[in-house]
Amino acid sequence: MISTETYQTIADDLAIGQDEGLLIKFYLVEMLNILDASEVSDTDRAKSNLKYEITNVYNKANIYHNDINTDVIEFMAKLQSHVLNYYNTIDDFLQEKGIMVYCTFARISLAAGFPISLDYIRDAEYCDLNVFGD
Repeated sequence: MISTETYQTIADDLAIGQDEGLLIKFYLVEMLNILDASEVSDTDRAKSNLKYEITNVYNKANIYHNDINTDVIEFMAKLQSHVLNYYNTIDDFLQEKGIMVYCTFARISLAAGFPISLDYIRDAEYCDLNVFGD
């Protein structure tokens, strides 16, 4: 059986990683806004090249971080299936072990077919489990 510490680490790292991927898009838009507001002419080649590259990175981030990656969902299904070899529900496991997960982890778990109740989501008051369009 996976240890409490290992499960908590996986839960935290997976959620934070997914959220950071979403945040990169925000920062890229901010970079474009700063460039647009700069005194450098829009016809400046270096400025145009930089804006082009930022837009390319944004588009790639949009592809990879808007939805949950299927590999991540498959990993989550295996992790939660492992837990269910020992517990009736994921909530039972979380309750017994005193584990709280981030909303993003709960979203990924739901996408993999393993719902987690709001009682075990540490940021539940801000949590919309359907954010990824389930």
